Amino acid sequence: MNKKKSTGLIVAAVGLAVISIFCVLTVIGIVNWIQRDGGSLQFFTNDTYKATAYETLTIDADDLTGLEFDLDFSDIEITESTGNQITLDLVKTGWAASEEEAQETAETLTLDQSKRGSTITFSIPRSPEGITTFGQNRADTIDIALSVPKDMDISILLSSGHVTATDYQGGLAVDNNFGNTTITNFQGSLSIDGSNGKITLDSVDLTEPFSLTTDFGEINITDLHAPEIEIKNQNGALTLKQLYAEGDCQLSSDFTDIEVDTIECASLTVESNNGPIELNHGLITGPLAITTDFGNLTIKDVTAESYDFSSRNGIIYANSLQGKVTIDADFGNIELYGKEDVSLEVEGQNGDIFFQGKLNPESTHTITSDFGKIEVRIPASSAFDISLATDFGKIETDLPITLSGTLDASKMEGQINGGGPLLKLESQNGDIILTTLEN
Repeated sequence: MNKKKSTGLIVAAVGLAVISIFCVLTVIGIVNWIQRDGGSLQFFTNDTYKATAYETLTIDADDLTGLEFDLDFSDIEITESTGNQITLDLVKTGWAASEEEAQETAETLTLDQSKRGSTITFSIPRSPEGITTFGQNRADTIDIALSVPKDMDISILLSSGHVTATDYQGGLAVDNNFGNTTITNFQGSLSIDGSNGKITLDSVDLTEPFSLTTDFGEINITDLHAPEIEIKNQNGALTLKQLYAEGDCQLSSDFTDIEVDTIECASLTVESNNGPIELNHGLITGPLAITTDFGNLTIKDVTAESYDFSSRNGIIYANSLQGKVTIDADFGNIELYGKEDVSLEVEGQNGDIFFQGKLNPESTHTITSDFGKIEVRIPASSAFDISLATDFGKIETDLPITLSGTLDASKMEGQINGGGPLLKLESQNGDIILTTLEN
């Protein structure tokens, strides 16, 4: 064996010894850390036992206006009581290394109470003993079935668990990191802030503006009434039905579909980075503004004072339009159907543009495209000054146009029915078609 090879083996052996010593010291340190906290170490989960105990707490609600819950791992169910008592039915679950220890742990779990003014705060003290298993963590829990008189303000701060409120009138604020939130037949004030979990609302009537924010999870809402509505979701589908607000509505999402069926509000703003947006059956007394980066936009039977659509990539379809319509689109076809007195300002970069309907006879109208055909169908009685132009394409029209200026195959200017405000259709690459709308 040569000298270089011998030296290499010695270095490798020393390195292996150092790594082994480091691993042993690390394991010893972990064990000492767990034991210092009064815990125990288990390397196999089949050595871990679970037990359940039950307890009921009753509290007089005469001088109380609020309840606060600051919990780590709990499910909470809320219902309204008929009397003046607050009842908490507790299901306590304990884990330990033996059945006897697990049962003792469950029996000794407590829900701490601290009163400040007219509010009681409930919390679960950290258990002095716990089980740390290799690859899995067991947590002692207390699940709560809460029965409370109406008009009580309830605040829930939860690390992990499900929150359910049914047939309740009062105030509810939920901040839940991991777990579903379900609210049914609720009246009062409500706010929800979630990180991970499905959120479901059904038959909710609120007296204060509603705010819902979540990071990951579906949002399903049916029959929501509130002075104002704000819903934000980063990842997870928004399925919204029957939303009613006297004021403004705001819907936003980063990566998800947004689907709305029946909405009424003073104004509506919708923003999405990635995902289709679909609105069906709406009455917006003010402006409707929608911004999307990637995803189709479909608007059906939505009446608004004005429409402002901005899309980077995706098809735009809208019917029953009236009033001012402003569209800025980069990639995707645009298909529009006007109901009455539509004012158009449409700019498309890449894609065909189609409009059919009655234009406002007192407004100017402009449709431009870089790459795509423009087709407009309007009533034969329409009266406008017209300007039609294309660099690479042809111009077609069946309307009686009184031409002015030089006759050019790529440009046409004149008047229809005596003229009026300007109707301008211009495409760099694509045909221009202006035809009569058949009744």
